[in-house]
Amino acid sequence: MQEVSTEIVQMWAELGTHQAQTDRKILAVYNTQPEQLGLKGEDIRNLQLRLRSLREEKQAREQRIAELSDHIMPLWEKLNVDEEFRERFLATHRGVSLKVMSEVSYYSVQVRGQ
Repeated sequence: MQEVSTEIVQMWAELGTHQAQTDRKILAVYNTQPEQLGLKGEDIRNLQLRLRSLREEKQAREQRIAELSDHIMPLWEKLNVDEEFRERFLATHRGVSLKVMSEVSYYSVQVRGQ
């Protein structure tokens, strides 16, 4: 239970999940008292399903960011966008949070419009 609940909390952080969309009980006990999340087979399966869903969300976001990058890179070449800007943009837009997704998506639309 501790491993699964810890990974869930880590995935929430990585995905930039808003606090209102997390489970307060998991957050309260995952590190010190994970047995309070339940020890029945159903409890374990529910946590595993939640973790699987978060992993799928991460994978979907990674795929979307890769698609957007595939669109942006050739456009940068055509527009002769400075290499330093490209590196700075990529360095500041890492990860799979909703904020990164939104900014990369927005920038992709802006570059296509030029």
